[in-house]
Amino acid sequence: MRRIILGLTAVCWTSVLSGQAGTHFGLGVGPTFPVGEYHADQVGDGFNVGWQGMAFLEFAPVRSVSPFAIRLEGLYGENTANQALRDDLSFANGFPVDATMRLVGGSLDVRFHSRRGRRRGAGYLIGGIGIMSATFHVSGAGQTNDSSETNFTWNAGVGVSFPGRVGLFIEARYMHVGDIQGVGTNYVPVMLGVRF
Repeated sequence: MRRIILGLTAVCWTSVLSGQAGTHFGLGVGPTFPVGEYHADQVGDGFNVGWQGMAFLEFAPVRSVSPFAIRLEGLYGENTANQALRDDLSFANGFPVDATMRLVGGSLDVRFHSRRGRRRGAGYLIGGIGIMSATFHVSGAGQTNDSSETNFTWNAGVGVSFPGRVGLFIEARYMHVGDIQGVGTNYVPVMLGVRF
């Protein structure tokens, strides 16, 4: 996997340095919807709808007719524990507890865009691989406790981009983070953003 990431990164930089690619910077933010055990396990413990922010560099060929672009992303997001999980943690600790899952990571994605409908908006598919560090932050009675775990991840989704000097986009993806402390930490972010 490391060789794949390094190879795609090398292709990006070679294209940029040779003047064969357009480079775009983008920002996005939106809600994240936990799915599966991350939403609620068999006893109802899980996490609420949260939020995620994203910054990215995208490398797109401009001298060819390729519909592909490569994107390097940085991600940060949070989901707070639901009431059932807070109650269980409070009971186990003997005092009221709040808990938050913080997700920080990055991914290398390929975007395949349609060339149709550019005046109104063009649809695209996106997916890739990355690394995510998940920190389970628990606080209560003046005490805090953090436990972290890092996993390889993958994602896949769809989006629509709109033309303009500052292009708007909206996209939704399935983010598979995998098991964090025995819980499948997977979610769907819906991101609204701008591309410069």
